[in-house]
Amino acid sequence: VDTAPVQAARVRYWDLAATEGGGAFTVGLLLARDADRKVYVEDIRRGQLSIGQRDELILQTAKDDALAYGNTVQIWIEQEPGSSGKETAGDKVTMLRGFPAHAEKVTGSKEVRAEPVARAAEAGELCVLSADWTEGFLTRLALFPMGRYKDEIDALSGAYNKLSLIQYMSPGTTAKAVEGTQTVSRFTRKTVSGSRWGRNDRRGWRR
Repeated sequence: VDTAPVQAARVRYWDLAATEGGGAFTVGLLLARDADRKVYVEDIRRGQLSIGQRDELILQTAKDDALAYGNTVQIWIEQEPGSSGKETAGDKVTMLRGFPAHAEKVTGSKEVRAEPVARAAEAGELCVLSADWTEGFLTRLALFPMGRYKDEIDALSGAYNKLSLIQYMSPGTTAKAVEGTQTVSRFTRKTVSGSRWGRNDRRGWRR
């Protein structure tokens, strides 16, 4: 698709890495959901960055999102296991003071966490904006979980799961988080790498 609706709930979810020029990628994925509960992958910031470059990207992206959407984009940062991960996520939330930023300690496998957004794709509810990052993103999405890089899918599933806790309000108002939990079913490798994500599945992702 070419555009996402302006009136929508939005989450920017960050999956962090810290190796410049190699290794895993830092990814910040912006996901929007409209009143009909259709979701849009609206923007992806991605790079193999040093810690300083990564922090600069996260802060600048928060400023860009706030300028575009009036500081209503909920920012979530994935917390890696262990005390160092907790400190890193906490540092980012502190750095983003003034923005609606939160840290999340994830549990469960990547496949299980991706189950809800895979169901949305299968139902034709997941749209992807056409941009310079679209083709690469869709290629890696189709390869999940067997592909080399899973950062974007981690960010996509994290953003989708957080959007499920946000209540869409009428146009002209902001979205607010509501209490709740989400139950996910086990996601087998065959299902993830098969028709749900495949390019030939008419009920899957749409451009």
